Amino acid sequence: MRGDVSGVAIDIDCQQLLDWLIDRRHCRRDYQSQLNKLKQQINSASSHLDQERKECVQKSEILTYYHIQRLFDQLSQTESTDKTLFGGYASPVLSALHAVLKSYESNNLYLADAATVLGRLQVYEVPFVRKSMTKLKVKQLELQKQLEDLAKKQEESMASFNADCSRYGVKGEDLRAELLSLTDGLSTVFSSVALEIQGLQPYCDLYDSFCESNGEKSGSEFLSTVKYIIKHGNTSLHAYFNDGQESEALPEASTETGGSAENDEGGGIDWGDDTEETGAEIDYGICIDTEAAIDFTIEVVDDVTVSNSGIDNRRVSVLENRDTRLSLLSDLNELGCFLKVRKLEMDSSSDAVQTSTLTIGEIGTGLKLLSKVVDDLTCQRTRDLLLMLADENYVEKLVHQVSAKRRQAVKYQQLAESCEVLLQESKTEEASLKPRKQFLEKECEFIKQRLEKSISKLYDNRPVCIYTQ
Repeated sequence: MRGDVSGVAIDIDCQQLLDWLIDRRHCRRDYQSQLNKLKQQINSASSHLDQERKECVQKSEILTYYHIQRLFDQLSQTESTDKTLFGGYASPVLSALHAVLKSYESNNLYLADAATVLGRLQVYEVPFVRKSMTKLKVKQLELQKQLEDLAKKQEESMASFNADCSRYGVKGEDLRAELLSLTDGLSTVFSSVALEIQGLQPYCDLYDSFCESNGEKSGSEFLSTVKYIIKHGNTSLHAYFNDGQESEALPEASTETGGSAENDEGGGIDWGDDTEETGAEIDYGICIDTEAAIDFTIEVVDDVTVSNSGIDNRRVSVLENRDTRLSLLSDLNELGCFLKVRKLEMDSSSDAVQTSTLTIGEIGTGLKLLSKVVDDLTCQRTRDLLLMLADENYVEKLVHQVSAKRRQAVKYQQLAESCEVLLQESKTEEASLKPRKQFLEKECEFIKQRLEKSISKLYDNRPVCIYTQ
């Protein structure tokens, strides 16, 4: 005796639904040729519809037996349902749609068509829309990260640009003009350094005393550049080479002869032939006059040039000139080494403290002052100003280097704007896909439910479940 299977559900895979219907002979294998003829009948029947419904039917990408049946039910409420003598509908619209439905029902063509549409939606169209939305979300996350990175890089570039402008003391609006104008303030820097150097006088005196007490040469021979600046300040090179004396105009060069024209009585050449005694030794007339002797001493010319630069020494200061500046740094280094050794001796020996004219604290203050002077002379800003003053090409290089950071920041900003546009486009596209996804899922559910009811009628109303992935 067979058991009761009326309550047993029939489970069918959506992807194998069409094969399931054909294998059980509910549908024919040549259903596709019948569907092609049915499409022509649907187009003919749509001519009886109003313009809005006609366009909806003709342009609908999803059109099955169940959609035609739904349309027929809607029109049945507005159109006349009277029938003719032969049992057909008197309304041409209902008559045409009823004929389409009958064609669908022959050989269960509507089941094959609905199964084909449902399989296409579930396997291709709905997954494609879902994958597209997923890709767009991933793209949005990547673009958002790029925007954050670009904003960070732009901020770093602008911070570096502003730091350079701050270091050079410019606004950054017209870099070349602003950097060239900075060289005018170099004299102020050097004047400040000269005042700081004047505070080293006690330490120079201590160094001189140390040298003389140890049997060295006179202390005045050491630290010459430092002592000059302490005494005269940051003067011109001309004054530096002339013991602090400035000159308004350069003396004209003159050439002196060793003798006077008054000594030449005839104006001619004296061969020494005037001898009073015959047979005397030949006198060649070569004599040395102490008053008219040739002076072989080389006189220092006033317009001394440094490093063959050809610059007037009256316009170049001691600290501005490279050679004298290096000499000053060498003196400062020498003095600093002496003070450090002296401080170590005073820390380790009480005798050194008693013999010293300066205390340990004063020597420590001197070392700090020395360090500040060296830093002021060798800091990046001072070196840049000196290079700008000496070489205009360095100004162009510096302008290009600093401006490159601002250009990079602008480039990052433009890239960020492009990313922002792409991000908005991605969001717009995702927003447009959401209604599409909802529509496809709704259509799938509608066709699935109708198919389950139709198949259930074929099996004495057994429950049917068409499952999808």
